[in-house]
Amino acid sequence: MTKEMPESPNNRAKWSFASGWVAALESKMAPPEFYVRLLQAESPAERLSSLGGSLLADSDLDPDGLKDAESDIALFYRNLTEEIRDKSPFSHATDLLLWQRDLRAFRNHLKRNYLDLKVTEPDTSFSADFWDSLWNETAPEAADAFKYVAKKADKALAGEETDIAAFDAAFDSATLVALRRAAASTKSPLITEYWDRFDTAKGIEFLWRAKILNLPENILNILLEERVERDLLQDLSALDTVEWPDVLNSHLWGFETVPSTGEKKSEIQRLREFVDSADEWLMDYARKAKLVAFGPERIFGAVMGLDSEAHNMRVSIVGRANKISADLLKKHLKAGYV
Repeated sequence: MTKEMPESPNNRAKWSFASGWVAALESKMAPPEFYVRLLQAESPAERLSSLGGSLLADSDLDPDGLKDAESDIALFYRNLTEEIRDKSPFSHATDLLLWQRDLRAFRNHLKRNYLDLKVTEPDTSFSADFWDSLWNETAPEAADAFKYVAKKADKALAGEETDIAAFDAAFDSATLVALRRAAASTKSPLITEYWDRFDTAKGIEFLWRAKILNLPENILNILLEERVERDLLQDLSALDTVEWPDVLNSHLWGFETVPSTGEKKSEIQRLREFVDSADEWLMDYARKAKLVAFGPERIFGAVMGLDSEAHNMRVSIVGRANKISADLLKKHLKAGYV
């Protein structure tokens, strides 16, 4: 259940406590130089020793099981996020991040159980019974965001023949709308603007992938539906993707990606550069939350930081345990919060 934004002015004390608690977490988040040391560690014992002073130092990772530690690391950071949620007077600051994963799990549940597709099962705190109840409209306790996405998914599956690409596009587009609407309910300009930017970044990424796959126009139209920067995406769809970086650099405030230089790159390389630049653009904006003394913004920023750190820890620890080179792993690290 989502905790609604309380109206009481006494909430200042609760926000102060929660914000102070996450400030202590932030002091232990890993800076960029931390990953340099971690990636240089050669043995399992050295890797665990390198975690000293970090949040993950309090975990009970098995030095002999680091090759398969991805789920353990993900669970550790999810538990931290849930703990922040429990301490917050209003849960949307944390729910929005958790809901991304939950909705991916819902999509895969539908694909497995209603479309007979073999797909992975993302981390989620909801059961298969809950997803079935949501699908059958018998889950009144479900968040409005979930109900909205379920309704859009049902519409996408209503035809006699299911177009998987159209279903994915409709589901992804509806998820972005649902997250954006939920963000607006926080009444925080910073949180609302972040999720507007997220809508734009993911919308461009989805459109780029659709262009690479040469998907038909009806799929592109689904992806454009209700985007914050719909006009921008429509302009991009009419251009060759080689031209996109220059357009984005000039249109999106604070956004910087590799401009077109005439160097021959594959579509996948250009998309990868955009995704990396978009991650930095979003995290750069999220860091503004550190300037807020207390309130939902401070909680939101810390949660974004934990999400990025969880990814980087999984890449660094599991990657090196599986003998992937440090240089290659560096390319897959996300921008950090600190």
